Amino acid sequence: MLRYFGRAAAAATLLLGALPLLLTRPAPLQDWPNHIARIHILVDLLHGSPFWGHYYRLTGFFVPNAALDLGITGLRLAGLPLPLAAQCFLVATYALFVASFLALARAYDASNPAKPCFAVLLFYGNALFWGLVNYVLGLGLLLGLLALWLRAGPRTRLAVAAAGAALLLLAHLVVAVLWIIVLGCHDLHRLRRARLAHCLSWLIALLVVASLLSAMPHGGGLGIGYAGGRFGIAGHKLWLFAKVLLGGSLLQDLTSLAGLLVCIIAVFAGRPSLAPAPALAAAILVLTVLLAPERIGDGSQLDSRLAIAPLLLLAAAVRIRPHPVARIAIPAAVLARTLVLAWAWHASGQEFAQYRGQTASLPSGSLMLMAYGTRLSTLSWQHIWSPPITSIATQLVLHDLFVPTIFAEPGQQPVALDARYTPLKQPWNLSDPVHFRASARALAALCASGAFPHIYLTVLYPGDVAGMAGAALLRPRHDFLLLDACRLPNPQPP
Repeated sequence: MLRYFGRAAAAATLLLGALPLLLTRPAPLQDWPNHIARIHILVDLLHGSPFWGHYYRLTGFFVPNAALDLGITGLRLAGLPLPLAAQCFLVATYALFVASFLALARAYDASNPAKPCFAVLLFYGNALFWGLVNYVLGLGLLLGLLALWLRAGPRTRLAVAAAGAALLLLAHLVVAVLWIIVLGCHDLHRLRRARLAHCLSWLIALLVVASLLSAMPHGGGLGIGYAGGRFGIAGHKLWLFAKVLLGGSLLQDLTSLAGLLVCIIAVFAGRPSLAPAPALAAAILVLTVLLAPERIGDGSQLDSRLAIAPLLLLAAAVRIRPHPVARIAIPAAVLARTLVLAWAWHASGQEFAQYRGQTASLPSGSLMLMAYGTRLSTLSWQHIWSPPITSIATQLVLHDLFVPTIFAEPGQQPVALDARYTPLKQPWNLSDPVHFRASARALAALCASGAFPHIYLTVLYPGDVAGMAGAALLRPRHDFLLLDACRLPNPQPP
């Protein structure tokens, strides 16, 4: 009886796992509103918009990481409103991720009633909370392709490796590289009992990715940066694994850790075993995280997003016999975490809705710039994530306000920002009187140029900015301020 109850609980957890995605539009993920705004611009450019054509140009969909733009644009052109199209894409990403995870568990002969719960728990991780939806979609696709590859014959495996490399590159470049690494580990293990010609899937995938990349446009630089911080590079790398499921309110993070802890205890209590190939692949993926930089060129969060990959592979491949108590404890812990997450997202969604309400009267054609009122290095984890509002102003693009912080890199997205407006992308520093005056002087010059009919500022983490803004203050709120950039106090130094 307990066994059947556990299966029912796991199925309920799987179905309710989509609940956070259904409660609010847009989902309160750090970069998600930014991506949605770009789709609005993209669709209007496809329709020949003169307004957006002044600021952006189409570069085409033949770029890495184009899956999101292709998917949501397709749904939008099919007639769905943009917020609904974006929500459908998120739900489809969840469905693909979970289905692929379960397929991979079956391919490794590691299925059990706990696996759906593992999939739901790991879907809602730090990578998703940052809004890296292309990357999460790519991970789901990688899991499904690996399941197909494992069940294929020698010749078919080469075809899956090649086609998978092309598909994954369109989903996300980083996942395409992970595909090569994972296939290489499995091929190396197969080499003990198979001919070399049957162990070249990784090489086929590498050649496909390299060929396609060489034909694609390139944008940004190739500079490499490693994050250090207070505890150095080693501390930063350890933190990557510690925060793999974190990114929200204190309650949300606590339930995430609790859910992970329950699953880990259940795994170790269930007499775990792991096949050599996924064990090798997971070890190499951990090493990849440790060696990877934080930033390459314009792309950031590289090592941070990689941290979930070895955990995903281990969770799918590990074979366990869950204790009868674990069959109840695992879905209960994951379901509790999912419900807390749904509540937190709903609350954050209200914050996004309030911003839309407070900016509804701003005239179309205006310029909205971003600023911060507190030094970013002093912000706490909870301050950044409760609520996750770093891209809150990009919602205004849907009302045809120009927000130059929209992601529009020609090497990563189908649209590119006109180089004349690149200097407007960076947030303005209003964190203290000295920086406030410097920013005000620069903004006064921009206002005097007459390039825009109205110029506004959304100030995140406002600090003491309200007291310095004077008549420029339009909307005072705890989490953000709206300022008229052309009415800032006398910018001359004292």
